Amino acid sequence: MHSSTRSQAHATPPLVLPSTNSTRQSLQLQQEQHQELLSPMKQVAAATAGGVVTALFVTPFDVVKTRLQAQIGVPPVVQAQAVQYAPVPCHEQPLRGTLDAFVKISKCEGNLALWRGLGPAIALTVPATALYVCLS
Repeated sequence: MHSSTRSQAHATPPLVLPSTNSTRQSLQLQQEQHQELLSPMKQVAAATAGGVVTALFVTPFDVVKTRLQAQIGVPPVVQAQAVQYAPVPCHEQPLRGTLDAFVKISKCEGNLALWRGLGPAIALTVPATALYVCLS
C-alpha cells in the first residue's frame, strides 16, 4: 500500500489543452501588443535585417543548386587517349552532389564564389520585406 500511495502522490495532472478560440484570441492579443511596441521604422528595419541574414545564409545553396542543374544534360568531357592522365581543370570536373559541389566550388573558385548573386538577392529582399511589413 505504501508504494501505491507514493505513485498517486507523484502522478502528473492530466494535460488540458486550450480551446482553439482562446488560442486564437491569445495569439491576436500577443500580436497586437507586439505591434504596439515597435514603431513602423523599427519593424521595417527588423524585417530588412532578417531578409539580409536569410539571403546570406541561402545564397550558397542557390549557387550549388544552380550549378548542379546547369550540368544536367551536358555530356561528360571525352578526352583523347594521349591526355587521359592529365589533370582535369576544376571547372570541367563534374559535380557529384551537394557536398561535392560545395567543396569543388570553394576549392577551385574560392569561398566567395558561393555568394555570387548575393547583390541581386539583397536588392530584391530589402524592398520586398519593407513592403510586406508596411502592407501587413
